[in-house]
Amino acid sequence: MKIALAIQNADRRRGGAEAYTLDLARALATRGHQVTVVAEEGPAAVAQSARDSGFQCIYLGSKGATRWGRLQNFLHRMHELYNNRSYPILHAMLPLHRCDVYQPHSGLASEMLAAGHLKHVHWLRQRGSWLTNQIHAKRRGLAKIEKQMLSHDPPPYILCFSTMMRDFARDHFSLHEGRLVLLMNGIDLARFDPASLPQKSRTAVREEWHLAPNQPVALFVGNNWKLKGLPEALAALAACDNKKLALMVVGKGNPQPFRKQAAALGVAERLLFIGNGQGVADPRPLYAAADFLFLPTRKDTCSLVALEALAMGLPVITTRQNGASEALTDGVHGYVLDRGNTPALAAALNALCDPARRHEMSQAALTLRSALSFEHHVSRIESVYASVLSPAGRSPQRLLA
Repeated sequence: MKIALAIQNADRRRGGAEAYTLDLARALATRGHQVTVVAEEGPAAVAQSARDSGFQCIYLGSKGATRWGRLQNFLHRMHELYNNRSYPILHAMLPLHRCDVYQPHSGLASEMLAAGHLKHVHWLRQRGSWLTNQIHAKRRGLAKIEKQMLSHDPPPYILCFSTMMRDFARDHFSLHEGRLVLLMNGIDLARFDPASLPQKSRTAVREEWHLAPNQPVALFVGNNWKLKGLPEALAALAACDNKKLALMVVGKGNPQPFRKQAAALGVAERLLFIGNGQGVADPRPLYAAADFLFLPTRKDTCSLVALEALAMGLPVITTRQNGASEALTDGVHGYVLDRGNTPALAAALNALCDPARRHEMSQAALTLRSALSFEHHVSRIESVYASVLSPAGRSPQRLLA
């Protein structure tokens, strides 16, 4: 198949959707497809790496005085590319005027707007209304474009990371069920394999951070710490009966507000910021050093770290507001709870401080590995592409009242 993958910025260093798009392009090229990543911009090194990996990466550029203006220009050029039909399949990672497959990595733009979700609102307000208005304009603009895109007949296939996303898309846009595809993130099982890390990885991390060999350790991974539920995690840590339980926090952020909260709660000595808010290049030794993942997120489309943890054999404590929670069974592979429920979160921590319970759930988590594989994920996407090219895929589908 001849496939175009659309992303605003093809820079792997941004992580998330950007890194995923390049990984998907490489996987599809390995399977014999003719793949082109089309972006507004990106590093020259990425384009060269793409050629070495068997696919193309082209940058269209854009014009405009503001970020939103430049993005609008890029979306207009993508619309022209779609109309030319140079690519039988256009798979978009952001809202476009037209595409064949839509994969909103941070959730549907309309859903985010309806929820009033805006990252770093306090930070923006401190810096004046102009930047805040620019961000709001972008949100509103993308939601409008998304609505137009999904109003076409037929609409694109939507790859939904969770039933939450699928249900919103179905109810908000009256879309046919056949256009809504549940597709959770996939994991590179060769990389996230507990057998690939020797026991010394666990020992080395624990020695570095002065953790006893048998001390229970929870791991928290994420970049937007407030949204990912770090305040709730600290409250639950303080309420946990086991006063030896330590919490390792990994990701980019400012540790100081959370250190103050931890001190006020009396758990400062058990809170460890790995990388001191700068993140880490390779989280796998931390998965090996920890006993379970603790991510009481307030909202997450589909947390990749939760799936990585399960693949590494770590039980997971998370919330129903995390789309990745649908990959695990509550009480079997970890615990799925309501956000902000401190007593329930503390009870889950207490349960996983028991070595026997952790071992039982760890073994159960490892049985999920095959279902979490990136290979399985790519195969599902190929089946969606086949549906796009079928007669039914091109016929009117948007018939719900």
